[in-house]
Amino acid sequence: MMNMIRRLLMAGVWALCLINLVRPLEAPLENLFYIVLGVLVVLHGLQVVLFSKVLQLDLAGKVDVFIFGGIAANERRKALLAKMEKESR
Repeated sequence: MMNMIRRLLMAGVWALCLINLVRPLEAPLENLFYIVLGVLVVLHGLQVVLFSKVLQLDLAGKVDVFIFGGIAANERRKALLAKMEKESR
């Protein structure tokens, strides 16, 4: 439940940033959302690059991690650890 709320909040941030590209907001908010968009793209892009091999991400996994960042990476990590633990028994 909590991850769903986090995902919705992250989708809202992405939506605000993309709406700002199409129809810019007032001056201080416009600049803020440009900066937020830049930070999101750089940080989530780095997460995809760093976690691709470790979490064995396919294309859908890479897109998921790019959009939702650490939320999706943590979910994938937990699933991978559970799978590895199950296989080791």
